[in-house]
Amino acid sequence: MFSIALLLNSERVYAQSNQRIQVIDEKILIAEKELRSGLQFSPDGSKLFYIKKDGIWFIDLEKPSEEKILLNLTDSFVQDFRISPDGRQILWIKVIPLDDEKRTGPSSLLISDLETLHTDELFGFDYWALIGADWTPDGKAIVYQFGPDVWIVNSDGRNKKFITRIDNAAAPLEIGPDGRTILVSAYSTNYPHEQNIIMATLDGRQEILIKGSSVADYWVPVWSPDGSKILFVQRNGVKDFDIVIAEPDGSNKGVLLQSLEDGSAIDVSPDGNKIVYQKDKQIWIVALSQTIPEFPLAYIVLAVSIVTMLLARLSVNHVIKRPEKM
Repeated sequence: MFSIALLLNSERVYAQSNQRIQVIDEKILIAEKELRSGLQFSPDGSKLFYIKKDGIWFIDLEKPSEEKILLNLTDSFVQDFRISPDGRQILWIKVIPLDDEKRTGPSSLLISDLETLHTDELFGFDYWALIGADWTPDGKAIVYQFGPDVWIVNSDGRNKKFITRIDNAAAPLEIGPDGRTILVSAYSTNYPHEQNIIMATLDGRQEILIKGSSVADYWVPVWSPDGSKILFVQRNGVKDFDIVIAEPDGSNKGVLLQSLEDGSAIDVSPDGNKIVYQKDKQIWIVALSQTIPEFPLAYIVLAVSIVTMLLARLSVNHVIKRPEKM
């Protein structure tokens, strides 16, 4: 009886895996029309951080009418940022323009405490070559790209190690939840077309997951919270953007949102239930019909393991010959 119930439950879960994730609610989170980039949820999902022209801002999602500034920059701009896994620090790239025409000048990789705003500089350079950076999931190391070269370094700036070379990469750079893989978009030699999504590993290997073309190209890839999916923006033409979900190897692509007017930033909430993105210089948030991943893989593995064990026991009991009664 128990095994039958478990089998039925397993079939229900497998059936759920074939359901298509859909958007069930879409609303404006910030209605003010102003250029923003670098959308990122806090690790607990309570806040949303983003870049504006004067620094890094955040909004409390429980009180979306309140918008508070985090870093106020007057002589520089933020190229990229990442909140630490424990939610206490922010890793960011600062660039100082040489003049009003914003020809790029010195750049630096910094870490700021989110409570005190105390800031330490890890590296500084005389020119702008820092493209993107991200924390490893344990917060002990940082992966960053300087020009085409990708490096890993301890979060205190020590023990720098070269990983690989990714030509023509564009921010952001994102580390997978497994701590071993890197997602980044990169232009091909046919720029401005054929922007590809690249996956690299910390041991130096890399491959093109999704290859762009003259019809569509791909950028700003992000991981689902458990690493079972990737999401990215697909550009069709000049001003037509879609948000796409796919398997980690780039297969089984499906469009979640179509015909957006901006595709510069997206993010998935830590619980996998929501996506934020930009549309017409506004920040939008959508709820999904089911979480990402589409189904709880751990439960399926557990159910199959138990069923297999029970069937094995039944088979053994059937084979063993019972002693005859005297």
